Amino acid sequence: MEENNDILNEESIRKRKFYYSKPFILFAMLDWARGRETCFLVKNSYKSSVRYLNAGSVEIFMKYLGIQTNTERFKGEQAKDPFKFFTSNKNYSIYCSLGKIDWSRCPIKAFSYAVKERQAQQELIREDLINYMEDFTPGIDFDGDQSFIIEKGKEKKIKLEINQKDAVNRALEDLKVIIPIFNEYKIEWFCQFSGSRGFHFLFNIPLDISIKQKVEVSNKVLKTLEETFDLQTLDRGSYNHRKVFKTPYSIVTTNNLNLVVLPLSDKDLENFDLDKLEVQYVYNNVRNLKIRGLIWRNSNINKKESIKLFNKFLKDYEIEITNGENLE
Repeated sequence: MEENNDILNEESIRKRKFYYSKPFILFAMLDWARGRETCFLVKNSYKSSVRYLNAGSVEIFMKYLGIQTNTERFKGEQAKDPFKFFTSNKNYSIYCSLGKIDWSRCPIKAFSYAVKERQAQQELIREDLINYMEDFTPGIDFDGDQSFIIEKGKEKKIKLEINQKDAVNRALEDLKVIIPIFNEYKIEWFCQFSGSRGFHFLFNIPLDISIKQKVEVSNKVLKTLEETFDLQTLDRGSYNHRKVFKTPYSIVTTNNLNLVVLPLSDKDLENFDLDKLEVQYVYNNVRNLKIRGLIWRNSNINKKESIKLFNKFLKDYEIEITNGENLE
């Protein structure tokens, strides 16, 4: 996880609560979150993490965030605030799974707010979660303050002591290497600022293969891109079906600076300005924020052509698909 476990000051909490209390912001987040596992995570604080949330509507999202819903307002009730989302010591970032879940088949539709009961429910579903997944969207994480060296014949990851803007610029250079490749093969994709020091690139696999095979293809694509183009900022860790990424339009707070995990247009990428990702700037200045969406590229290609081109991509980069049974 990228962000620091900072103590939030009152001004930062106020900005976060104002932003998340807007239904159109939650609708924008639900464009991605609906049908996925939503998580509230804090760096290096496993005990504070909240996982396996099913945020299927704005009202449910508001309940999780501790924002008074319309139903509560009508009944004259205060927000339940089950996870103390806006308290100073939590500094939650909101994540979603890359795997898409069919919650109607899941034996637990909504997890308990009681900590012990929720933990027991999580243990019950964790191992079987893949059985309720209906899709998996691969993601590529570019982290600008990482690099790699060879030490004693083995590759070793190192963390660079550089400022945030320099880190983001390094990640942006690597991101721009892969974009033309995905456009060449008309692979559907979108990208977003990670909220900290890099970017997330997400793409669809149009093939009718299993979830395990999609995870396998995802990992092989990552490895192939890294080896072919020597992308130093690309996260090289293997993913499993429970991998989570930051939720689009959510906030990441570091040193009480609130930055938005904003899906980026081509124009945004060409004229990237970190200062314009601050939450108040985004809220006041980003045009069409209510209908901006995820900004998918290559989404107008019919499935038959998408499959043909994706198979060509796999062949050209010598990526083979097995049965996926060797995955966890």
